Amino acid sequence: SYTHIVWSDYLNSVNDIIGSGISKPDVIIGLSENPSDDKGKFARQGMRIHDHEPNEICAFCGNVISEDRWELLLSYFSDEYQKLDLRINKAIDTLREIQKTINQTLLPDESQFYEKFKSNINQLVLNIGEKRGEQNDFINVLINSLRNKQNNMAAGIPNLDIKIPSEIDDYFTRLNNIIEQSNDYTTNINQEKKKAKEVIRLHEVARKLDDFQYEKENQQLISYK
Repeated sequence: SYTHIVWSDYLNSVNDIIGSGISKPDVIIGLSENPSDDKGKFARQGMRIHDHEPNEICAFCGNVISEDRWELLLSYFSDEYQKLDLRINKAIDTLREIQKTINQTLLPDESQFYEKFKSNINQLVLNIGEKRGEQNDFINVLINSLRNKQNNMAAGIPNLDIKIPSEIDDYFTRLNNIIEQSNDYTTNINQEKKKAKEVIRLHEVARKLDDFQYEKENQQLISYK
């Protein structure tokens, strides 16, 4: 089965995300203005593994983490930044799930069909594969743009102006129709085979009855001699 996807909605959503910006954080010595660079990621990971308790010892440097330092870090990773970062990660996860779904939709093997259906099945499978490629490329562009946004959270990035991938609903509809026709054709053939076997069986029974009747009449003739 295939689930219809409105690709323009995802493009609009990604453009809305990458076009947004947040206020630049207060600069902390040792960190840049971009909380998403490697040092920023390291600092944020450090915040997660500590409990923000008085006179807490830093697990990395061994020094006491002062309250002033905590305040600077909390300001550096503002709610605005964290909300945007969460929104980006959710969008990436959604796009990956869509990509997984479209690639996991199984396509039939033409060898499973009678000759009269093989050509159409093969062509539709090729068409679907081609359109899948377009959709995967489209998703990859969206994900890469979101990744780039994480490296430049403060400034807005120009909107993506890319072609919406072709729909493949019609191809799947035609494919399902052919599969149904093939199933009906197979059912009819099986029924005809069953009828033919029954005719052969009845013919064999009739033949044996004829043979039996012949033997019976022959025995009677012999007894009259």
